[in-house]
Amino acid sequence: MDNQPKLEGDKHEVSCRSINTIIKYVREQGRDVESLLQDLPYDEKYLTDTNNWISREISEEISRRLKIMFDDDEIVYKIALASERLHTLGFLDYVARLMVSPQFIIRHAPALNKYFTKVDEIEVVKYSPSGATMRYYTKSGFCMTADDCYYTKGILTALPSILKVGPAKVWEETCSVPIDKKGRINGKFYTVDNGYVSEHDAIKAKLGKDEPKIIGKLNPNGTFQLGDTVYGADCCLYHIFWPTRKMWIKRIFYELFTKPKVLAATIAEMEKENDLIEQKYRELYQKTLELQKHYVDTINALIRAIDAKDHYTQDHSLKVSRIAEAIAKEMGLPVKKVETIQQACKLHDLGKIGIRDGILLKPGKLTDEEWEEIKRHPVLGAEIIKPLTFLSDVAVLIRQDHERWDGKGYPDGLKGEEIDIGARVIMVADTYDALLSGRSYKEPLSKQEAIERIRKNSGTQFDPKVVEAFLRFVNGLPPDTSQPD
Repeated sequence: MDNQPKLEGDKHEVSCRSINTIIKYVREQGRDVESLLQDLPYDEKYLTDTNNWISREISEEISRRLKIMFDDDEIVYKIALASERLHTLGFLDYVARLMVSPQFIIRHAPALNKYFTKVDEIEVVKYSPSGATMRYYTKSGFCMTADDCYYTKGILTALPSILKVGPAKVWEETCSVPIDKKGRINGKFYTVDNGYVSEHDAIKAKLGKDEPKIIGKLNPNGTFQLGDTVYGADCCLYHIFWPTRKMWIKRIFYELFTKPKVLAATIAEMEKENDLIEQKYRELYQKTLELQKHYVDTINALIRAIDAKDHYTQDHSLKVSRIAEAIAKEMGLPVKKVETIQQACKLHDLGKIGIRDGILLKPGKLTDEEWEEIKRHPVLGAEIIKPLTFLSDVAVLIRQDHERWDGKGYPDGLKGEEIDIGARVIMVADTYDALLSGRSYKEPLSKQEAIERIRKNSGTQFDPKVVEAFLRFVNGLPPDTSQPD
């Protein structure tokens, strides 16, 4: 079907499961399928494949031709009603035959509806052993048509027949079809002119002897009451009632597995569904790979942005990441938590992008006012990555990077275990590397001096348990790798 012509703007809106039913019905009634499909952009092979989709435009054109072919404005209802007899409901048909009650179908109707159309959505308002109320919403950009109502009513009427409990009774209380687009209703059709609704006799109209009469006025909200149904509402509301009959699952299994044709059809349909699921899985896997690539690109871009702002951070973030990773593993933290800590380390200075160069790159000591400005960077960093929802856990660690165990840190003055364990680990790793690195206004410390400084601040600036893990890690490093490169 790759060489099939396509209409401009063609979309996947209506499943070919519905069109498959139509074609089978037309052939069963001895009508010409070729004339029904003439000049359409798809051939019969494509339209009978239940894995395919067509546009709403093509679906409506097929319905229009059906009404001409059968000279019946309600032919779509009769075809939907025949779907149970023609066994064209696909996987739903076979699954339903294994269930004891129509309630199964009703409960899963919102999910099952997606197999047939992307034009509307279903809400199950309530259901009982013998009935249900369902609401149909037309999606934005679409308008409900008379054929939609007829087909929906036919399907709802036919579903209980799958379980041999007889057809349901369906009453449409409200309908979202505009009154002037409803078409024939019990031999009549209606038009709207200047807010007034006129009734026409369908037969007389065909003979050119139509004598319309005004029967009412549209409500201010654009609806019109006709008998028990309100037309032009914002959704369709259906009430379904079916006869109850005790059924035994043993009989259903017997029918299914003692009839080779039924069993073969069930297996074939399940294989189709399995192929479709595998295809969707492959697509999802590919999108996951793309998302991971975008994620890595985003991280690298942010790191480069930090490096461009302050060259001191160029190696610092990566060193802190490696030290923090070692501490976290020494503490036995979960793998996912370790990964989050690594990501946060690489971005923990991101907020410095928002600090003025005159302060950030100042060679001497900072004034009190300048120090207050520097203390804003954890909040700025967390805010920068806030829109990246997949980094939400990382944002927490970035904000808490400078909180202290004794509660004297910033920006929120958290203390003790109020601080995320990841942030407590980063605080130790960050401080250790900063002590070893030095700045233009501060000489670097030796490894032993830096270790002693951290040991001394255990219980005040740092979590004692994190310091213990740090000491176990750092004392195990060979002399020439005490400062990760």
